[in-house]
Amino acid sequence: MALIIFLIITVVLIAIAVFYQIQESNYQKDADIIRLRHLKYYVGLIEEYKEKTGGYPLQENTIITDYPESFTDEQKNQLKSFPVYVEIANSWQEAEAKSYNDSIPFSHYNGNDQEFFKELERGLNKTINEYYDPQKVSTGRPNFYVYMVNEDGNYYFAVHTHNYHPFAFQLAKNYYKVEATSDSSNNDGQAITANTLLSDQNFNNEINNKLSNEGYFTDLDNSFLNESKMK
Repeated sequence: MALIIFLIITVVLIAIAVFYQIQESNYQKDADIIRLRHLKYYVGLIEEYKEKTGGYPLQENTIITDYPESFTDEQKNQLKSFPVYVEIANSWQEAEAKSYNDSIPFSHYNGNDQEFFKELERGLNKTINEYYDPQKVSTGRPNFYVYMVNEDGNYYFAVHTHNYHPFAFQLAKNYYKVEATSDSSNNDGQAITANTLLSDQNFNNEINNKLSNEGYFTDLDNSFLNESKMK
């Protein structure tokens, strides 16, 4: 009798584990679609900003105008510009995003998403919605979006997916980077020019896939549309 009870409990536990594994798989599949839709949205805004202003958001901050008092003239000449990094993170993700930025091993301007959205709206002369990675808990990959503009005047925008995609670059298990850039000379194997990515059939097929739980992700998106303005 005890053996039968043990077997029943084992089967039930296995069934529960399988159920949650399927749920997690479906969640991450949906979340990847959302991340890629957000990537297309932001690239569209950034490119529109360039058309209207002639530059990219926060590009002016790549030029150094204020040096530490300890800097010599030689140091100032050697470091005249550096890239701008912005982590687009909601209240769930801010601590992780700060840790990520602090770990960048070179001089850079640490922009915040408030600056990024404010500058986008100024340049576009309209109010825009804010969208964030749908992940709530840490996964070992950046669960936020990263915008970078460098001293050469090119931008990069990256999201990080759970699953493999033909246009993604694998960094670790369940950790892929999908990165769009304006830099047509980029050859690091990770970033893809924005025009190439957005016209890629695999990319478009993915963002047009139906979600398993459309209502949940729509509600989640809508809950953070003005997140930076609330900080």
